Amino acid sequence: VEGLTLFEVTTSLAFLYFARQKVDLAVVEVGMGGRLDATNVVLPEVSVITSLSLDHTHVLGSTVTDIAREKGGIIKKNTPVVTGAKHPDAVRVLRKIAADRTAPFYRLGEHFKVRRTPRETFSYFGIHQNWKKLRTSLPGDHQVDNAGVVLAACEILNQKHVPIEYSAIKKGIETFKWPGRLELIAGSPDI
Repeated sequence: VEGLTLFEVTTSLAFLYFARQKVDLAVVEVGMGGRLDATNVVLPEVSVITSLSLDHTHVLGSTVTDIAREKGGIIKKNTPVVTGAKHPDAVRVLRKIAADRTAPFYRLGEHFKVRRTPRETFSYFGIHQNWKKLRTSLPGDHQVDNAGVVLAACEILNQKHVPIEYSAIKKGIETFKWPGRLELIAGSPDI
């Protein structure tokens, strides 16, 4: 399609596919930034910004503040936002955008928490729910924080009458796979 980027075309095709399949709920991942992303046409039930770091600085800006401003572009008026952002400057920017858009703001470590427990499990102390003995299938300690952000988003969806059974949430966290990106294909050494 003339005048559109490949990302915009594939995003449009994904939305068309979701509509034809009559999905109840779609998780739509933003590309690099957020503010100018093709997916930003979505009116979400909840917006999620996991963590922020100095990445894609050639496009998003050279500071965490710049990047937070770009990623905060997905925050919509009166729509809850959940974040795992830790950097104080990023949190300040996201909180201000949320306040300006009257978007309820929920942050890991402030409104909900995760606690790593022995035997590679974790507990979630949420906005309204507490869940224990959870396990994430993805490698990396940071995935527990990401799982906490997902669980907070699920709580918000449940509060908004988009029911997701706890058993489905637990199964999703424990069995999620990300082929080709976070996939261990051989060990000794890990590849």
